Formats: sequence, structure tokens, C-alpha cells
Amino acid sequence: GVEFPHGGNFWARDFASWESAKQMQRIWFENQGYESMERLLEHFQNGDFAFDWSRCVNSKGLKDENGDECSEVDGLNSEFFDGAKRIKNYLSNLDSHKIDIFKTQDYRLYKLLALLGDKFRQSVVFPMDKVSSDDNEFMKSLYADFSVYNYRSINPVQVDMGNFSRSDFSDIIPVTKSVVLISKKPFRALGVYVLPNKTVKITRLDHNSSTISKIFINTLRSGATHQFQKDGYKRPKYLQSTHIEIKPNETIYMTSPYGGPLEVEFSQNGAKVSFKIENVGLHPYWSEFDADPNKDNNFAKALEEDRYDWAEIITSAFEVHSKREKILESINNIRWGSASALAEATKTYASSYVMSLAGYKGPGIRVEDDIVKYATLKDIPIYNADFVKHMNADQASCGSGCSGNPYDAYWSFDPISHGDIHEVGHSLEKALFRLKGWELHSSTNYYAYYTQIRYNQYVEANGLDEKYYIRNVHISKRVFKKQYESLQNCVDKKDKKSCMQSYWDSSNYSGQSLFNIEAMMYAQKYAKGDYSLENGFHLLGRLHILERFLEKDAKKDWESAKGRLGFSDYSKDEVEKINSNDWLLISLSWATGLDYRSFFDMYGQTYSNRASKQVESYEFEAVKKVFFAEDDDSGFILPSKSSGDYLDKREIAVDGYSSYPY
Repeated sequence: GVEFPHGGNFWARDFASWESAKQMQRIWFENQGYESMERLLEHFQNGDFAFDWSRCVNSKGLKDENGDECSEVDGLNSEFFDGAKRIKNYLSNLDSHKIDIFKTQDYRLYKLLALLGDKFRQSVVFPMDKVSSDDNEFMKSLYADFSVYNYRSINPVQVDMGNFSRSDFSDIIPVTKSVVLISKKPFRALGVYVLPNKTVKITRLDHNSSTISKIFINTLRSGATHQFQKDGYKRPKYLQSTHIEIKPNETIYMTSPYGGPLEVEFSQNGAKVSFKIENVGLHPYWSEFDADPNKDNNFAKALEEDRYDWAEIITSAFEVHSKREKILESINNIRWGSASALAEATKTYASSYVMSLAGYKGPGIRVEDDIVKYATLKDIPIYNADFVKHMNADQASCGSGCSGNPYDAYWSFDPISHGDIHEVGHSLEKALFRLKGWELHSSTNYYAYYTQIRYNQYVEANGLDEKYYIRNVHISKRVFKKQYESLQNCVDKKDKKSCMQSYWDSSNYSGQSLFNIEAMMYAQKYAKGDYSLENGFHLLGRLHILERFLEKDAKKDWESAKGRLGFSDYSKDEVEKINSNDWLLISLSWATGLDYRSFFDMYGQTYSNRASKQVESYEFEAVKKVFFAEDDDSGFILPSKSSGDYLDKREIAVDGYSSYPY
């Protein structure tokens, strides 16, 4: 039961001012958060939850009963969430400490809280809608989500799990599987499926005590359940279980009302760890590390049998956790056709090329001479990246796709799709790559464009049919033309900043991104000698290594590092306060051996006298007033007989009178 702590003699000099023991108990009760839990339980007992959902806010910031931002709904926090969050924290803490409360005489309160969740879980019917569903039934379902507790041997199945998974696995015969992995942060799939209300027992067999391993079920983020969207409460909210540490030679167990793929989190890379996992199912699971020559056929057969709703594809640095129907779409894409082909493309395009463009080195990351030779020239370190990127092909936590690790999306995974690499790009982009006032997404999509260029170059080099080319219309011919015409209109104006301001005010991320792409096109054509670029996109890789060195280590010994970064005239205090316009002007110039001041001037982008003098000190050749034109909506990621291949586009003068040629 509830025990009152005793502080010992440490508190001997404190003065108690309670009027009675009952008041003392009440204050302690409130401080522990039990009062909020009591209010929640009383509402269930009385059946009197009632909320005014019209106080919710929609994506436009307007009051709307169908909005999904409901923090202003009277009583929602004080009468439910405050208590529910306390309960969730208490039960998660019991899970993480491996305490099976049902095997002791204690914890009566927590037993009752968990059992109440078990009871409510049995009556849930998805989908639910906060407006049309009964408030009490809606809150019972939410309480069931908040009160999941798994470190026990009986945990009744939630019969209706909505669009997460089926609940009937009666056709599955549980098995025992031994798993050996090389640890890699942040986590890896174990290749087994925890069946709901089937106690899974995991024994760690290795002796590597320096590597902390934590077991958990499901990779899904709680934000991917949109309980307050109209008809959006389609599944339980907290499907990813508490992460439970397992030490060498230790055995742990857990029982889930939901089930799902089993995962293991690691504290470090490179350790050989092994597990014996008992009483689990084997869902469709394809691994690069599986030496079975029939693994493609086995995976396809497992998908065809349709005995699970989840499947996983595992490569060295990228794992896809997908709903069954979405992984079928991924494999059946005309560009792939098998799990092996999809996995190989994932390694190449969603991992290797992307990470090399971001200026990293490491296992499986392609070495680009354009980037490495520059790092050597300037004595700039290339930092190592060695982690697993994860994707949940399921529901997005925000928008249609939402960044993170894992990132999640409503679409099926495709290693060269704009959406997938866009979300990966969010974890790589840097604020210094965006000029003042630019949208976040103006620096996100370069990784997708580059990946697609690389894939299209593969199609071209291998003489494949044109149907295999991938197109991308995010920077269309119209965007190119509008930018050129704006430059033409302002080129002879004395105040180019004011003239171009209307263009920048009306442009979105596409026009903003084009600024840097034009800088890349120019560098690909005009950078010479040690600064030359085979692919203009590699300029981004150079910017990455400059930014990363500045952020990580350069300031530790600024006098030694500043000249290598091109900031020889800047003090440490000055560079710490530098704005993105100044940094990008200096770094574009330093990375290409070209003076980009005239380029910034042409676009009406300002920079300080301090930055101008720094660039002037390089004595580099000035960038000419030219523009590179696209003839097709996907032109700069495609070969073109009329305008030039990829970034090698037709150059036209910014002279005030020439017309856009396409």
C-alpha cells in the first residue's frame, strides 16, 4: 500500500505547522500528485466527464471543435491529464525497475490503477472522435493508454487495437530464438514479434558489461496517434513500451496488451551482444546480416501469408519498420522488385549518399573526392557518423511525414523519394545554410535533390528505360523563370535590396533553395584547381564540414583554427555572434575559391562590412552576374539535351534585357 516516508534526524530542526495528522496526510497526498489521480478516478466513478471541445484550436490557430490542439479546453488537464500523466510515470517507473507488483503483497494502489486500465481496455472500440464519442468512453480509452504496465505475466489483450494491428494471433505457435548482434546506437530490431498477452522472456547471454542494453516493444512514437483529430483516435497512443535494461546473464520478462516487434537500445557501438528470446512470433523480417540465400523468397512468403500486420527490413545503417501493406508497396515499386534490391538502394541512396553530402565519414558512407580533397586542403576534420536511422512507415506524428529518429510517415518507404529524404534532411540541415528570413524547409531538400541526381545518373549510365527516372517538381521551371525575371528587373537598380524584397517576400522555400542551388551551379562551372567540383552539390558537403568544425572544436583553440575556416580577421566573440548571411557569404567563398559578394548583391542579400573585408582579403575571382536556366520542371536532377545535364545548365546573363530562354 501507500507508505509514508520518514526523513530521519536530518529533518530534526524543521518545524511542523500542521493542525492535525489528517492535514499532514492531505498535504503529503497533494505533493505526491495523488490528488490529481483522485479527481480523475472520481470522474470515472461518477461518469461525469464533460468537455467543451469548441475551445480546441485548428492548424490555422482558430477555435474549432475539430481542432487537435486542445490545451485550452477547461478541465482537460486538471481533471484528467494531470492525474493520467502521474499514473503513467509511476507505472513506467515500475516497468523500468523490473518490479512485478503482482508478485508482492505491496503496491495495492498501483495494482488497482493497472487493473482499471485492463478493464477499460476491453471495451475500447476504434475509431473514436472526441466530439461524437461519449466523453466518458473517450477518456476511458485514454486512461487505458496511460495505464499500460508490462512487467508482469498476465496482461489481457486489447481486443480492438484499431489500425495498429489485429489482436487475434491464435494461429501463431510461439518459438524461442537466439539473436546475436553487433551493437549500434540508438537501437536495433531483434527480429521477433511479441504476441499480446504472451509473456516474452529475454536472457542476455554475453558478458559485455560496458554496453548497456534496453529492451522495448514497438518503434512507434506517441505523437503518431492523433486522438484529438476528427475521427483521428484510431489506435492506442502509447504503443512503444518502457525501455527496460537487461544486464549480462540476466533474464527479464514482459507481457504486452498490444504486442509488436521487439527492439534493443544500445549505449555504444561495436559490442557483440547475444540474447535468448522465448515465447515470441516470427513476423516478416529481412536482414542484411542474414546469410540465407533464400531470404527474399522467405520474406515474400511471410508477407503473403498475412499473419502479422508489421514487417521490418534491416540494413547496416537504416531500418524500416513498416505496416505490411506499405512494405509490399515499397518492394513492388518498379525500381526495386525485391527486398534485397530495396535494401541495397536504401544503403546507397538513403544512407551512403546522404551522409556523404552531409560531410560525414564512417562505415558504409561513400567517400566523395570533392569533399575530402577540400578538407585536406584546409586541414578541416571530417567527423565520423555511425548510427542507425529508423523509419516508421505507418502514421506521421506531424503532417504527412515527421522528422526524427525514427521519422514517421503515412507513405510507404522509398529510398529515393522526396518525402523520405526530406525527413532525413531535417536531421542534417543547419540554420547557417538559411539566409535571414528564410523558411526552415529552404535548407531541407538538397539531400533529396542530390540523392535523386545520383539515382538518375545510375539510370542514364546503365541505359535503363526513361520510365525509371525520378522527377521532382519542388523547384519547377516556373520558380527558375520567376527568379531570373526578378533579377533582371533589379539588376540596374541602385537599391537592389529594396527591389528584390518583393520577390523574397513572395517566394517560399523553393525560391530560397534556388539561391544556393544557383551558387552550386556556378561553383561547378567556375571553381578551379584545388577548389574544383565535379558535382556542384558537393559544395554543400564542404559547407557542412566547415560548420561542423566551427560548432564542435574550432572555438576550443580559435587562434589556431580561425584561418582554416576562413575567419582569420574574426575574434572568437565575433564568430559566435555571426549571422547566417555573413557566415554563408564567407563560407561559400572560402569553399569555392570564388568571391560571392557580387552574387549576394545581385540577389539583394545584405552582409556586413566585416564580412566583406574578410572575403576581400582572399583576393578570389568575383562571381559574374549570370543565371543557370532550367527547361523542365525536374530539369536540374535530370539530363537534358537542350539545357544541359543536371547542374550543368545553360548560362544566361543577368543584364536587364535578356529573356528567359524556355
